[in-house]
Amino acid sequence: MSSTLGQRLDPRANSLNFLRLLLAMTVIVSHAWPLGDLGDEPLLAGRSPGGFAVYGFFALSGYLITGSRLNSGLGDFLKRRLLRLYPAFVACLVMTVAVFAPLGYLKLNGTLDGYATTGTTPLDYLASSLDLRMNGSHIANTPTNGHGWTVTLWSLYYEFLCYLVVAGLAFWPAFRRSWRVSAGLLTLVSLAQIYESTLRSYTGNADLLHMVDLLPFFLAGALAYQVRDRMASTWWTAALSAALVVAVPLALGARFVVLTAFPMAWVLLWLGAVLPVRLGRKHDISYGFYLYSGPVQALLWVFGVAEHGLAVYVILSIAGTVPFAAASWFLVERRAMRLGRRRPASLAAVPPHTVARATAVRRAHPAVLPVVVPPRSPRDLAVIETGVSRR
Repeated sequence: MSSTLGQRLDPRANSLNFLRLLLAMTVIVSHAWPLGDLGDEPLLAGRSPGGFAVYGFFALSGYLITGSRLNSGLGDFLKRRLLRLYPAFVACLVMTVAVFAPLGYLKLNGTLDGYATTGTTPLDYLASSLDLRMNGSHIANTPTNGHGWTVTLWSLYYEFLCYLVVAGLAFWPAFRRSWRVSAGLLTLVSLAQIYESTLRSYTGNADLLHMVDLLPFFLAGALAYQVRDRMASTWWTAALSAALVVAVPLALGARFVVLTAFPMAWVLLWLGAVLPVRLGRKHDISYGFYLYSGPVQALLWVFGVAEHGLAVYVILSIAGTVPFAAASWFLVERRAMRLGRRRPASLAAVPPHTVARATAVRRAHPAVLPVVVPPRSPRDLAVIETGVSRR
């Protein structure tokens, strides 16, 4: 019998963090063309490699976040999601206004005079971005290439909105019981994306249009989580999925890229299950890589690195991002996540017989909200929380 994704994807030993790191590197490569003024980047059906990488991020997040929500209460879920996302995000904003932008301003102007009061000031930049919505990416009129310091951070706001969508859906018993609800929602949002031109005649709201673009990939990951024990996960199903990811855009055009959402999620999860790569299993720098790639690339552009060609620009961008991503993990992300795993004293004091009785009720009535059983260790909670990895 063919093994399923649920059987193959080991919660403690997988390569999903490594795949996220590769996707973050793909974003760096994709951004090198426009950020470095190196010409037009390659496109597939109107989508850049970085665009497909963002879709991949959302597909993997849909799988992991759905597992987290279906195995925890709303309060714990929101606390862990905020601690995973927000502290490192704020730290990146502070580093941008305190390190990257001043260095860029000094290089372009020969002095730091006026840095705190010119154009979109550092304080304005911070105040306008603390809600995860990136309302601008220039600081004190730098950099001067029109792309800004933090071109990658725009997607985090929409990722958190996707978290809230799943958080709300988990209160719907039908969503918990059946994968068909996710499949139906995925179909509806995909149709909205396919007929986006018609949708634009009814609304010009940028947030809604971005969600219509990104939510299908997140829901595809959610659907993959719900059918993980129902569908075979073999090399040929992964190969077919990969072929569809390429063939559908080529054959049908940009309008139908959304049809690749579930195949993309499936092939990425299969790779996460079978790739024997340990990088990222213990120390996950993929999020930090995504955060700091923009400021690093912008600063390198200010110092003229892009003038030496695409290869040099990309290699130095990746190498320059590594130390900041590592610092983000060790100094911010890991510590914030530990706060999210601390058990309340009242929860730790639940008698064993009460937990056993509640667990029996949960198994007999799967439609009700899950019982949060205190794990034996923070490591156990990391597995329960995501279903696969620390994210």
